[in-house]
Amino acid sequence: MAFNEKNLKELVNLRDNDADITFTVKDERNDKPVEGKKESNINKTLELFLKPFDYLFNAEYITPQQRAQLRQMAVDEGIIAPSTPLEPQTTAPPKGTYT
Repeated sequence: MAFNEKNLKELVNLRDNDADITFTVKDERNDKPVEGKKESNINKTLELFLKPFDYLFNAEYITPQQRAQLRQMAVDEGIIAPSTPLEPQTTAPPKGTYT
C-alpha cells in the first residue's frame, strides 16, 4: 500500500483503538525500523505524519536541545560522524579560479 494521505486515513479508520497504532519508518541506511514520535492523540500524530517531508526530516517538531541530544547519541553510536567547525580557508585557491 502506497504511503499517501488517503491510504493513511483509511488505515487509521480501521483501528480498534488508539493504543494499537504505532507509526514506524525504516531507516534505509541500516534497515532498522524507527518508531515515530507519538503525539497526545491519534489525530495529532496523523497530522504530524502528514507534514511536509522536510519538516519531518529536519526534526522541526522537537526543540533544538532535543535535536542536539539526539545528534550526540547518533555520533556516540557511530551512526553519523561528528561535525567539525568550519575553518577559514588558509591556502590560496587553484590558479585560474575565481576568488
